[in-house]
Amino acid sequence: MRLLSARLIVSLIVGVTLVSLCTSYYQVFVQNRGLQKDLQRRAEVLGESLARNVERDLERDAQHNLQRTVQQYANRDHLAGLAVYDPQGHPIAVTKSIEPLMANARAVAIVLQALKENHDADTFLRIGSASLHIYALPLHQGDELIGSLAIVHDSGYIRQESLRIWRETFLSALAHVVLIVLITLLIVRWSIAGPIARTAHWMKALRTGRGAVRIKVAGIGQSLPLEWEALTVHNAADPLDDGTNPLGREPRFACKAVYYNLYINEFFYRVNPCCYLQQVPGFEEVRLDGDMTFMEGWNSPGMVELRRRLAEGPLFGACMRCPEKW
Repeated sequence: MRLLSARLIVSLIVGVTLVSLCTSYYQVFVQNRGLQKDLQRRAEVLGESLARNVERDLERDAQHNLQRTVQQYANRDHLAGLAVYDPQGHPIAVTKSIEPLMANARAVAIVLQALKENHDADTFLRIGSASLHIYALPLHQGDELIGSLAIVHDSGYIRQESLRIWRETFLSALAHVVLIVLITLLIVRWSIAGPIARTAHWMKALRTGRGAVRIKVAGIGQSLPLEWEALTVHNAADPLDDGTNPLGREPRFACKAVYYNLYINEFFYRVNPCCYLQQVPGFEEVRLDGDMTFMEGWNSPGMVELRRRLAEGPLFGACMRCPEKW
């Protein structure tokens, strides 16, 4: 039983963990894509709004104004800074806080790509401990290419959101595992281990003749006959008795299924009178579920009436149709 509980618990834990991991991976993937697209869109909008002013300052060779512009937009809503380049890719004005980052070859490469293709370009990259999104767009004076503007955002918050989701997933999975273990133990204890233990105890008592549990009904003593009126259904029809006797069965009918065999439904602990009956017609079911002993069930009104009819008649419909040759 412990091995069954352990296997069931481990299987459920593995299943819940796998589902949680797959769900979280998909959620992280979708959220990252959404945050990246949002950051790209914000960079494009900012680039379009700044491009005209930067182009005008480049036409006037106003480097002081360019430096003031790139410093003015630093550290705003994840915006790390700006950088302005000439047509050869040499920096003209760069936000001081990102100068070491923009000197990196991969950062320079995205600027050169925008200048070479004369088209905006962007990339997400990690330089040291910094996570960046760089958006570079070409600058023009009429049809002439006069430089490039690079907009640098700190994209580290995207990674932080991913870590937050994984952390919440771990805590959620841990809570689910604890609940699964507790619920599984309760189910195994109440629905499997308990009934099996009671059945084993009953079978042991049946073999030894000791340890039987007495019926729990007020007014019932230790000896028979008992008050069985509540288990009797008066004037109930025999559903299998249609007035015919196809096999010519007559009392005295020594049915071994009744006298020598014991048929018990293992789920309901119901005593079946024989292999063709779940209960004696006209009487309630008899169940050995701990409320009565075997002898009390054997001497219940239905079983007594069944044995009387086998000996004296009239036979029940099931007995007249029983194909077994007893």
